[in-house]
Amino acid sequence: MVRLPCPLLLLLPLLRVSAATPEPCQIDDEDVRCVCNFTHPQPDWSSALQCVAAVEVEIRGGGRSLEEFLLKSASANPKQYADMLKALRLRRLTVGAARVPAQILA
Repeated sequence: MVRLPCPLLLLLPLLRVSAATPEPCQIDDEDVRCVCNFTHPQPDWSSALQCVAAVEVEIRGGGRSLEEFLLKSASANPKQYADMLKALRLRRLTVGAARVPAQILA
């Protein structure tokens, strides 16, 4: 008698691929440190929302301008983003390999 393999075993290669592709942003269990890696050619900028509660945020932009992330609409005001950042519990923001709009730094 020949046993046929379980059909679920066919999904194993897919699980390995998805496990090897981490989320762009990861936050620790205490919501203290959040690290984002947006070096992918088509980054998922929306994953940065999970960093709102973090005290320390590190963003790697892959040489991109963060303006793409910050200014989604034509009527967006960079000063509003700066005010919002000041209102968060964020104490340390580290940005690497990214261009930050001057209005945000003011």
